[in-house]
Amino acid sequence: MIDGVRLRVLCYNIRHAQGIGGIISTGRVARVISGVDCDVAALAEVWRVPKHFDQPSLLAELTGMVPRFHGLGRVLGRESGNALLSRLPIESVRFIDLGGRRERRGCMIVELQAGGVRFAFATTHLSLDRATRTNQIKLLATELPRDQPLVVAGDFNCGLSELEPLQALLRFPAEVPPTYPSPLPFRALDHIGFSTHWSLESLVAIRSWASDHRPLLAELTMKHDGLR
Repeated sequence: MIDGVRLRVLCYNIRHAQGIGGIISTGRVARVISGVDCDVAALAEVWRVPKHFDQPSLLAELTGMVPRFHGLGRVLGRESGNALLSRLPIESVRFIDLGGRRERRGCMIVELQAGGVRFAFATTHLSLDRATRTNQIKLLATELPRDQPLVVAGDFNCGLSELEPLQALLRFPAEVPPTYPSPLPFRALDHIGFSTHWSLESLVAIRSWASDHRPLLAELTMKHDGLR
């Protein structure tokens, strides 16, 4: 391992770029992402309309980052899912189908490289239904990689108490800034977890009304003795 590898991670449910007041602006969301100078952005509720509109590609163009998209369902011609934007080289991509009672959910896992170190990065968005969400968390606990440094970011739609099945694999900060609803947030639904290879330097919610969630920004440092 290389000591001192730093990673800035943004976790953001963009609600298809529909901000407070109903205005839809992908450009405004892109400015939020660019403004925090992150290495990786994990985005939920991103959409595409085949042959007409590709929000992941537009966000990538506006931010200068590389996109990956995990489509999870289509309604009235619109495909919605999770997206990832990265400034780091993407080595591989795989998907986990988490199912869902009303809306299909999933997890996208990419392998990234920073400072000569490869690590796994996952983004997800879990169900609003607690029973379904419980099963999704249990499935993540068995399917997420265990043999390399790992970071997971997403809208889990729950507090830390429900994430207990993941805590043998990931650490979640005990004090998480609330991110929902964005004008006056009081619920911490968005989380960034990380394996023991990482140390948390900072965790803040960014003030923005570009979505109904505020973006959550973490700065992590790779520990020299992470692989132990």
